[in-house]
Order: sequence, then structure tokens, then C-alpha cells
Amino acid sequence: MAHIPEASTRDISATPRRLIAAGLWSGLLLFVPGVVFAAPDEPAQEAAAEPVVEDPGALDDLDESVGLMFEDFDVVVTAGRTAQPINMTAVPVSVLTAKDIHLSGVATVPELFDFVPGMDALRIDRNLWSIGVRGLHQEFSDRTLLLVNGRTESSAFHGGIDFQLTPLFIEDIER
Repeated sequence: MAHIPEASTRDISATPRRLIAAGLWSGLLLFVPGVVFAAPDEPAQEAAAEPVVEDPGALDDLDESVGLMFEDFDVVVTAGRTAQPINMTAVPVSVLTAKDIHLSGVATVPELFDFVPGMDALRIDRNLWSIGVRGLHQEFSDRTLLLVNGRTESSAFHGGIDFQLTPLFIEDIER
């Protein structure tokens, strides 16, 4: 009979030593960056105390950026039914004006959603659309809420938007 060597011939006593060494090295590597960042840096603090203006035009840019804070933004009414500037809403808001709609050349309301960032409209058949928000599509768009003059246009039958039954015309949109 032939001699079959054992499957594992490594020394088991070396494994605990390796684990301890690996633990010490990882602890050391985690501790060293904290020491480096915690070291006081006096020259940088002294330099920060004295303002140095290298580019006089930089102050003009600063004045312009401060002026943006007080610029007039569109006021929108969000789901909380409170009027607030469009730059202060909790979620991104997109507004399509009547001019945007006119210049887009779309024929149906679902096609307008292709112009809103993060939304897209997929045509399932001639009159059926699937409106998706950030890639969440289903056949009946039951994850999308459409409000017309503050009232929901979701179907009671399937929970989605049925654009065949919703009386929306491009010409009726004022804003």
C-alpha cells in the first residue's frame, strides 16, 4: 500500500501568534493617524490669524455669491401645503413653465415627464403609459402620485394613473 500524506501539515501553534501579530498591527495602524492629526500645528494657526488676499478679484466673487442668498427664487407649494422658495424645499422640485411646455413640442401630458429630472415615461401601448420615478416602473404607475389642482388623479381600480381617463390637455396647463 502507498503512503498517503496528511491533508494539513502546517503547525497549528503558529496560528495564534499570527492572529495576535495581526491584531497588534491593525491596532497600531488605527492609532497612528489619530496621533498625526491631533498634533498641534502652530505655524498654520498663526498664518490663519493674518488674512492675506492674494487676488483682489476674489472679494468681488465673494460679494456675488453672498448676493445669491438674497436672490428672488420661485415660490412653490409643496405637499405640506406651505408656500416656500424653491431653493428651501426638503426635496428637489422641478417646475415646467407654460413656455417650457410650448417649446418642448410634446403632444400628451405623459411626455412632459421626460423633461423632469429623475422621471421618465414609457409608452406601453397606444394609450397606456408607465410613469417612473428614479427607475421604479410598473405597468400601472401605482408608485406615482399625480395631483391636479390639489386633488389626486389616481385610479381607484388599480391605484395608478390612467391617462386615458384623466382629462388633461397640454393647452389647459397655465404654469
